[in-house]
Amino acid sequence: MRQRKIKVSPIVNDREIVYYILSECVKSDSIGISRMQPKSVCHCYLIEGLTSLEVNVLKQEALSVGGDLAINRDAILRKKENEIALLVVTEKQLSCLLDKLKEQSFSGLKVILNYFHTSKIQIWRIRDRDIVLDRPIIMGILNVTPDSFSGDGVLDVKDALARVESMVKAGADIVDIGAESSRPGAKKISAKEEI
Repeated sequence: MRQRKIKVSPIVNDREIVYYILSECVKSDSIGISRMQPKSVCHCYLIEGLTSLEVNVLKQEALSVGGDLAINRDAILRKKENEIALLVVTEKQLSCLLDKLKEQSFSGLKVILNYFHTSKIQIWRIRDRDIVLDRPIIMGILNVTPDSFSGDGVLDVKDALARVESMVKAGADIVDIGAESSRPGAKKISAKEEI
C-alpha cells in the first residue's frame, strides 16, 4: 500500500483568511461558507463586575452552547460582588448564548446581554473593503447576460460602466452583476468568463 502524505496546517484565526480558505481552497458553496464562517472564528471577552453567582450561571450557559467561561477556582464557593472572567466563544456560540441569557433574570447578565445587543455592529467583509451593516444597504443589479429575464441585459462594457456609475450616484452601496444566466437550460460559462 502506498504511503499517503497527510498535512495539517494551523490557520491564523481571522475571518478573511477563513473566508479565503473556504471559498478558494476548499471551494465550499456560498451556503456552506455562511454556515461555517460563524463557527470558525473564536472571540474572547474579559468580563468584570459580575457576582460569583452570575459568573457561575454564565459559565453553565456558555458550556451549554459549546463555549466556555474561565472563572476563578473559588468563585463557586464565595459570594463576591466583583468577579473577573474570560468568555471564549465562536460567533455562532455567542448568538446561542445571547438567546439563553434572555431567559435569565440576573441584573448583571442583563447588562451583558445589553452590551452585545447595543454595541455589536455587523460588518460584511467583501474582498478589500468592509460594509458596516448599521443601516439598510442598497444593492443595484446589473445583468450582463444576453437572455436576461427582465430584458435589461447590458452587453457593451461602456454601457455597463455607465449603468454602474448611475446606480452608485443613486445610492447603491454594492452592485450585483448577473454574469451567468440562471434560467432553466441556460448554457454554463467558465469561471474565468464569468469573472
